[in-house]
Amino acid sequence: MTKAEFLDELEHLLAGIPAQDRQEIMADYEEHFAIGRIQGKSEAEIVLALGSPRLIAKEMNVHYHLKQAAEKTNFGSTMRAVYASVGLGFFNLAFVLGPFVALCAVLVAFFAVAAVLIVSPVLILLEPDNDLLWTLLLGATLCSLGVLIGVGTLSLSKLFYRGVLNYLQWNLKVIRGKRR
Repeated sequence: MTKAEFLDELEHLLAGIPAQDRQEIMADYEEHFAIGRIQGKSEAEIVLALGSPRLIAKEMNVHYHLKQAAEKTNFGSTMRAVYASVGLGFFNLAFVLGPFVALCAVLVAFFAVAAVLIVSPVLILLEPDNDLLWTLLLGATLCSLGVLIGVGTLSLSKLFYRGVLNYLQWNLKVIRGKRR
């Protein structure tokens, strides 16, 4: 593979990264070729030392999406980071995507329980044969419990978010370490 082929393929594979970031990455790889030339290496030797453009692009996509997820704390950016990380191999499919989906389902279930408990006093008040004092006490208790579960789940969600990002960053370092 020649320098031009390598750089063309890499740039094509980095299409999902914004132009400015992509240009910086491409400039770094141009520099790798310039340094290799100064050291007397051929284009083929430099390409061999750099590795597969496909693997480089996957790593760069993961790195970019992890950076985005750290800057924009929302479910969409985290999902893109997880998806990009899964693309690095089967290990990540089993040990990233599976637990991520399972823990997301648990968090959604906790939020659903909190919502039902918060709304439940309205349903209790609709029951015609209830004692008013009993209904108010039970309604206040259930609503309070729902709020507590909701706040706790929100805190747990933030902890989960930070844990996912830290794990994905560690995972990327491990994968990079194995390659180099």
